[in-house]
Amino acid sequence: KGVCWLATQHERQVLLALSGAASLLEPGPPWWAAIERDGWPVGLEADLAPLWIEPFGDRQTELRVVGVRMERELVHAALTAALLTPTEMAADP
Repeated sequence: KGVCWLATQHERQVLLALSGAASLLEPGPPWWAAIERDGWPVGLEADLAPLWIEPFGDRQTELRVVGVRMERELVHAALTAALLTPTEMAADP
């Protein structure tokens, strides 16, 4: 379960939930980095500071994986394989 930054979705978060065979993948709210700062609530910039990484802003992937008898190394390897390479990150969307 979590929030994902997909390579094709620079403006919006993607919400992901998986439970057994059931899955949900749906558009989430916009990333704050995609909104002009004059449209931000007061104090948000300070709240986001620990997460903010230029040039990506608050875009990130944060997943929580819970399961019984999972092989941690295999799950980690599968998720890591889904990440963009540095070359892919540098390419235009």
